[in-house]
Amino acid sequence: MLIKEISELINSDIKTLMGQVKVVMLGSNVVCIQNFIKLLNYSNTEARFRVKNNELIVSGINLKIAELGSKEIILQGKINKLYYKKEAVNEQNEL
Repeated sequence: MLIKEISELINSDIKTLMGQVKVVMLGSNVVCIQNFIKLLNYSNTEARFRVKNNELIVSGINLKIAELGSKEIILQGKINKLYYKKEAVNEQNEL
């Protein structure tokens, strides 16, 4: 079980290095997004990001940018939803 979890983490980091978006949520108050292409919109209730082949939306209350880099952001606040704008139709085609 532990080896499988370590393998998944390593594969996840390789995908991040290759430009895939990585979202890490700590509780319901902090979210870190890596490898976003562009911050499209930001307010205290919603943040929208262009990511590879989609748009990532974070909605909540009192959202604040704690840290901002060229491809990484940390948002703080009460996070209610985190979702992609385009829904996956066929999971096999997405992989």
